[in-house]
Amino acid sequence: MVSQKPGPGLKRYYRLEAEQLRRLERRRAGLKMRPAKTLDNLRVEIAANIGSAAELEPAWQNGAEAVGLFRSETLFLERDTPPGEDEQFMAYSRAARSARGRTVIIRTLDVGGDKRLPYLALPLEDNPILGFRAVRFYGEHEALIRCQLRAILRAASHGRLKVMVPMVTGREEIRLVRRLLHEAAADHRPRQPQAGEPL
Repeated sequence: MVSQKPGPGLKRYYRLEAEQLRRLERRRAGLKMRPAKTLDNLRVEIAANIGSAAELEPAWQNGAEAVGLFRSETLFLERDTPPGEDEQFMAYSRAARSARGRTVIIRTLDVGGDKRLPYLALPLEDNPILGFRAVRFYGEHEALIRCQLRAILRAASHGRLKVMVPMVTGREEIRLVRRLLHEAAADHRPRQPQAGEPL
């Protein structure tokens, strides 16, 4: 029968490993808030990739200077209906406020391929990773994307938000996204109250 208890050699090994990790953490703690530079003194921005607003504070605490990629599709996954504009606005505005003036780049909906949504009818394909995904289905689901863009535009009043559109390969896709963004912006403009209407 094999003993379940570690022997002195294994205990010593893990004690030394833990000691080394503590030394590395102390060294890293002193570096994480310093500006990142290359050996030839070029400034480099360190940006975090996140999948939810809950990951923001740990990113800032560990020295992130921006969010280079907010994977917005996590809001859309594992549910039977898409998130509404207000729910998305809450997540994006939380990110914007948490950034305290730093940039947050939100990637618009990137599903298809290995990320399927029960409420979004996408065709089954032999090579879905390169197929009908991300910006390639926006034209058939414009209301869904305009809703997301409106939420981002609303949240942008709370900080420096930018938009990244995934899988763009041509001018037609750029034109489509620009049109959807203009339409979302037009929808987003505050309506002026009519005469006699309460403010």
